Amino acid sequence: MQATQYSSNRFIRLIGGLLLLSMVGLTSSLLKSSAAMEGVPAVEPRFNLTQRGGVITIGNTLGHDCAAGVPATVVGAVGACGTNTSDSGIDVFWRADAPTTSQAEANTAITNAQARSSAMLNIPVGASVTHAYLYWAAHWDSVPSTGDPDATLEFNRGNGQTVTAINSVVSVNSFYQSVADVTSYVQNHGAGAYRISGVQSNVLGNANDTLDFAAWWLVVVYADPSQPNRTIILHDGLDRVAIGLPITNTLSGFNIPSSSTTNLTIVGYEGDNSSAGDQLLFNGNSVSNAQNPADNIMNSTRSYLGNRVSNVGDLPQLTGAANSMGGFDLDTFDVSALTSPGQTTANITASSNGDVYFVGGLILAITSLVADTPTPSITPSNTPTNTLTSTPTSTATNTATATNTPTNTATATSTPTNTPTATSSPTNTPTPSLWRAFLPIAIRSAE
Repeated sequence: MQATQYSSNRFIRLIGGLLLLSMVGLTSSLLKSSAAMEGVPAVEPRFNLTQRGGVITIGNTLGHDCAAGVPATVVGAVGACGTNTSDSGIDVFWRADAPTTSQAEANTAITNAQARSSAMLNIPVGASVTHAYLYWAAHWDSVPSTGDPDATLEFNRGNGQTVTAINSVVSVNSFYQSVADVTSYVQNHGAGAYRISGVQSNVLGNANDTLDFAAWWLVVVYADPSQPNRTIILHDGLDRVAIGLPITNTLSGFNIPSSSTTNLTIVGYEGDNSSAGDQLLFNGNSVSNAQNPADNIMNSTRSYLGNRVSNVGDLPQLTGAANSMGGFDLDTFDVSALTSPGQTTANITASSNGDVYFVGGLILAITSLVADTPTPSITPSNTPTNTLTSTPTSTATNTATATNTPTNTATATSTPTNTPTATSSPTNTPTPSLWRAFLPIAIRSAE
């Protein structure tokens, strides 16, 4: 009888231990899923490499805000805007190369399925493309948990190809960002006009929604033996920044040379020029320039080192000034003065006390100015699966002209300040350490 009771108690303790382990695994799974849905910064960068060459980031909006105070377009005709234009969201879609080639139009008759825009990519002569990633993002009330699976990429108004997302991130309030590896496509076509369509978003006709936006960006890394060594780190995701809820990304995997320059490119969505209070910090220091005030960093601009970016061939061609980009920000800052030789990490914080916006990418580009530069090494690029987990990336750029938004990059590890420690991406299966921690409790009397 005692033996039977002893055996029964041992069995009960064993079952209890196994149930506890199952709960740990389930909790880890839920935290991981929650992190993905909230757009928590990812832990690994899209890539971290060092080579002679640079990085270029281009992009454009797919919608136009008809509210008062929006700068007039350089190329592009805005027609009927509908009845709700006072909000800060986009009101109509753009259609590039319409009504004729090299023109663009925006009006209530253009549907989401017809929306498209283009941007010019300039690559230095003699350079060879090594990496290229296309990102598209929007506010879409019907977005599935897997995001928008594909988009259409064209070169010089032809050569159309449907590109499939290798990763999508969906956040609260039905925002998403998807990314596709388009390296081979860009290698085959090179410099020219890249046009994007097929981006799913909300219907705009007469909508009254301050959250509506739709945009895309393309980051291209190239090798060029005539240029200095650059460490380039691309970190992507969909990091939600709200009032009193900042996000911090820690970039690492680099070493600042004794003589260098460092650029930081940030891609943002749903930033409103009319709402101040958003701030960008690099190592605790405020970042700003002539186009991006320290207290209104997300203001719908496209800029490079304080200069507006407005390229001939972009459709629509916008001024790049504040409030011109329809809730899309693509800005590069010189943060060289905020770094020091030997530095190996950088904390990048986005915060707000008046606006709600999303950080879609960070690119850190560190240019070595040391005469004897060591042989460059390349860290293999990250290839995440097409899951809801946010994939790290940043947009680094480095070009000889101010029109292509260059930057330099560092490895990205993300530590959101407003989210739980789910960013460590716990797995659903207990590790050996967990077995050692819990199993002895369940079966100690049997040992």
